[in-house]
Amino acid sequence: MKYIDASSILGALEQLPSDVTVAALKPILTKCDPNLFPDIFTSAAARGCRGLVEYLQNEMDTMSIRCALEAAARNGQVKVVALLRGLGDAIGIGSALVVAREVGCSEVVLLLTGKKPRLV
Repeated sequence: MKYIDASSILGALEQLPSDVTVAALKPILTKCDPNLFPDIFTSAAARGCRGLVEYLQNEMDTMSIRCALEAAARNGQVKVVALLRGLGDAIGIGSALVVAREVGCSEVVLLLTGKKPRLV
C-alpha cells in the first residue's frame, strides 16, 4: 500500500476544524503510515482535537503522550490536557506544567496541579 506523505497528512490536519469527527478522519488515517501516528497525535493535541486524541491514545507510547501533553499545555487546550493527564507519567505532567506556566496558561496550570479549572 502506498501511503500519503507526512507533510500532506499534517498539512491536511492543520486545515481541518478542531471539532472534526473521527469518522471524517478515518479515510485520511487509513492512507497514513502508522509511524506518523505520534506526530498526528501531537498535532491533534496541540489543536484541541479531542476526538482524534481519544481515538489514537491507546496506540501511543509514553514519549508520545508526553509530547502531546506538552503541546496541548502550550496551546491552552484544557480539555485535551485533562484527557492526557490521566495517561501521563510524572515527568510528562511536570514538563507540561512548566510549559503551561511559561506561556501563562493558568487554567492548564490549575488542572495539572490538581485544582479544578473553569473550562473542564
